Amino acid sequence: WRWFVFGQLRQRTGFRAAMIISSLAFMAHHVIVMGIYTGWSSPYTYLFSASVAVGGAYWAWLYERSDSLVAPWVSHFFVDVAIFAVGYALVS
Repeated sequence: WRWFVFGQLRQRTGFRAAMIISSLAFMAHHVIVMGIYTGWSSPYTYLFSASVAVGGAYWAWLYERSDSLVAPWVSHFFVDVAIFAVGYALVS
């Protein structure tokens, strides 16, 4: 959904605003999810969610630069693999 939201915002506001707004919207979703799992007062909720916003901004920039979903998709895949590996190590 980020591609769609970013693309629509990009047409209406320009790259910078679209990158910021779509990244903050994506972060807001993660604040809710993280708040449920780690607690609303946990610093991890906001630290990890802020990291999502930074990653989202990077992927928006990468999409803009490459004019393709392939580069951000591949990058996101490797980030997800790393996150799952760390998560698995923590619960094992």
